[in-house]
Amino acid sequence: MPSTTLKTNLGAILIGTLVNLSLYTLEITQVIAYFTSERRKRDRLWIKLCVLFNLLADTIASFASWAGIFIYSVLNWGHFEDLQHNIWPLVVVILVDGLVTFVVQSFMVYRYWKMSANHVLTALIALCMLTTLGGTFRTGISSAIEPSLAERRDHLQTSIISFGGNCITDLSITFALLYQLHRSVHSAFTRNTQDILWRVTFMVITTGCVPSVFTTAGVVLLAVEPKTYLATAVAFMYGRMYALTMLYTLNLRDRIRGDSLVKTVDVVSSRFHHSTSRTRGGSDASDATFAHKVCFLTSI
Repeated sequence: MPSTTLKTNLGAILIGTLVNLSLYTLEITQVIAYFTSERRKRDRLWIKLCVLFNLLADTIASFASWAGIFIYSVLNWGHFEDLQHNIWPLVVVILVDGLVTFVVQSFMVYRYWKMSANHVLTALIALCMLTTLGGTFRTGISSAIEPSLAERRDHLQTSIISFGGNCITDLSITFALLYQLHRSVHSAFTRNTQDILWRVTFMVITTGCVPSVFTTAGVVLLAVEPKTYLATAVAFMYGRMYALTMLYTLNLRDRIRGDSLVKTVDVVSSRFHHSTSRTRGGSDASDATFAHKVCFLTSI
């Protein structure tokens, strides 16, 4: 193996493992913050189970990534030809990260569906999620059956579907949520409402676009350097990044709902939605509609 390729592969795995360690540590702190918060007591059981599942899965993937760098750089040191073959820890990371990604995306899609009741778009996004999950599992299984990097080009299309499908899914959810929020924008919005709008917009963009950056990087690296572990290094951080976006969403809810407008949303929106015969001002109606959406978005 050329020394350049050797350094690239070992360097990529090492950097991916170190960044993964940082993200995993951050995930633990966010999980602790979630389970020690008052909001956690009011959350549905399935949300708590999703958080615990992601933590367990990310623990498995993190230990697998650490095992991978140990095998390559310690146990197989001097056998540089082994770097041309995938080993079991890499396969574990791919499969487990696929599950974590699916869980987090399902959580995001559920929020959109409950807020919009758009069954068609929700079904399309869900179909994209399932296709991506299938591509991820096929990539992992193919890596186990044919571990040679030289054979990776034969499965390049499936791997790109896996990375690219996640990117499309994330962006679709993000833009769907943004559209649902901004469709209620009214020129007479109060300054308070506009401030909340931008805060919620920032939260939605952050939770949607940050994972998309990772998936896009994975697609580019896989297409440009398919016979190296550059894309694998991105995969090492994959699941942790998705889990953190979910935890970020959960832990940020109280800060948004602390606003005076959102605190009174149940009263305001109830009066608006159940008193259609009463004439209301445009600003009040728009504020009530928007506040109702913010309340729902930050209550899940």
